[in-house]
Amino acid sequence: MIHQRWCGIAEGNDDVALVEADRHVSFRELLEIEGDLASELQRRGVEAGDAVLAQLPNGLEFAASFLATARLGAVLVPVNPKLLESEISHYHSRIAPRVALSVESFPRERRRQEGVGRSARRDGGPYEGEAVFLSTSGSTGLPKIVPRTHTGLLFTVSAVASVLGLRSKDRFLGVAPFHHAHGFVNSLLLSLLSGACLATVPRFVPRATIELVRRLEITAILASPFVFAAIAESLEDGSELPSLRVCVSGGAALPTGVRQGFLDKTGLHIRELYGCSEAGTIGIQREGEVRAFRPNPGVDVRIVDESGGSLAAGSVGEVAARSPTVTPGYVGAGGAVDRFVDGYLLTGDFGYLDESGELILQGRKIAHLNVAGVKVDPVEIEKVLQEIPGVEQAYVTAAPGPRGLEAIKAVIALRDGVEVSRRSILSYCRERLSEHKLPRLVEFVDRDSGDILGKARRVEG
Repeated sequence: MIHQRWCGIAEGNDDVALVEADRHVSFRELLEIEGDLASELQRRGVEAGDAVLAQLPNGLEFAASFLATARLGAVLVPVNPKLLESEISHYHSRIAPRVALSVESFPRERRRQEGVGRSARRDGGPYEGEAVFLSTSGSTGLPKIVPRTHTGLLFTVSAVASVLGLRSKDRFLGVAPFHHAHGFVNSLLLSLLSGACLATVPRFVPRATIELVRRLEITAILASPFVFAAIAESLEDGSELPSLRVCVSGGAALPTGVRQGFLDKTGLHIRELYGCSEAGTIGIQREGEVRAFRPNPGVDVRIVDESGGSLAAGSVGEVAARSPTVTPGYVGAGGAVDRFVDGYLLTGDFGYLDESGELILQGRKIAHLNVAGVKVDPVEIEKVLQEIPGVEQAYVTAAPGPRGLEAIKAVIALRDGVEVSRRSILSYCRERLSEHKLPRLVEFVDRDSGDILGKARRVEG
C-alpha cells in the first residue's frame, strides 16, 4: 500500500528526493536503489511478513531499506545504531528477523547500480498489513515492540501534512532519528510521501546543521526540543534561516525557554506535536499556541477516569486516543495489553479537554525518562546498576539538565562496608548501555535510605 503510493510519486520523477552529504538522489534513482535492495533481500529469503532488522543512521540506506521492505510486504525493524550488541539481542529472540542490515551491508558500488530490482515487485493487490515495528520504552527494562500498519502510517502522514500545510515544494531537514517514531513518521515518511526533498543529518552538529538549512533552503524542521534549543543557541543572527517556515517539536515536552529563545532569534513559532509510538500523531498546536493541542482530523480523544469512564470537559483524567493509526497491541513479550480498551489507547498522560475540544496536558502517569526526545525506561538502567557488586539498591530518575531538558540521575544505596566510586559505576554502565542511557548524575545515599528507594517506585505502564 505504501509502496504503491511511493511508486506513484517516484516513477519518472527527476526532482531531488534525498540529500546525503554532497549527493543528491532523485525520486527516480531512489526507486531504482530500493528496487535493487528488494531483489537482494528476496535472494536472501525475505518474503511478505518477514522482519528485517535495520541498525542504520539517518541516510540513504535507511530510506532504501524501508521502501524495499514495503515493496516486498516485509516489516522493517529499525533500531538505534548506537545500541550495543547485548541491547539488541532481545530483538532476535522476540521477532526472529530474517535479515539484519547495517551500514556494512551497503557497499558504495551497490548504491550506484541502475535499472535493477524490477523483478522484486510484488504481484497482486496492495499490502495492507504491518509495515514497521517501532520500539518504545518498556515497563520491565525491555523496549516494547510496536507494530504500525500501512493503513495507519498513511493516515497519520496525510493528517500531519494537511494540518501543517506541507507540499511537494517543501524541503525537510531529516535530523530527528529515523529509528524513533517521530523521525520515522514525521520526517522520513512525511517528506517522501509528500513528494518533497529530505536532507538527512546522520549526526547533529548545530553550526553544520544551520549551514545545511541555509544552503539547501530548508523550509520544514520537525525535530526534538534539544535540536531547536541547540540551533537557537548557535545562531549568530536570526536572518541565517530565511527559508524556514514550519517548525514542529515532538518527542518531549517543549520547555518554555526553548520556545521563547527560538522565537526571539528567528521570529518563528515552534508548534508542538503530541503523539506516541503506539498512536502516531494525536494532535498539533496551532501557530502561536502554547498550551492546547487540536486533535488531528480522524483522531478521537477522550478523557477517562480510573474505571475507564469518560469525563466531561474541564475534568482531568487519563488521555485516551482512537484512530486508524493506533496499534492493536505489542509484539512479543513485555506488552501492556491493559493499555488498549475498546479501540482506545490509554496514553499514560493526564490532561483535560476544554469546551472547544482541544487537549491540555497536565503530566505523566507513566514516568519514563526523556533524553533529548528519546524515551528511556529507568528500569533498564536500574537493572544494570543493581548488577554492580556492592550496590544494594538503585533508583533512576530525571534531574534538570541543560536547556531545561531532562538528565538521567542514579540514586544508589551501597552495602555496608563497601566502597564504589562514581567512575567505576559509569564505566560498568558504559559497557552495557548506550551513551544516551548513561546516568549523568550519581548520588550515594545511606543504606538506611533503601526503603526510600523502594517507596519512590514509579507507576509503570
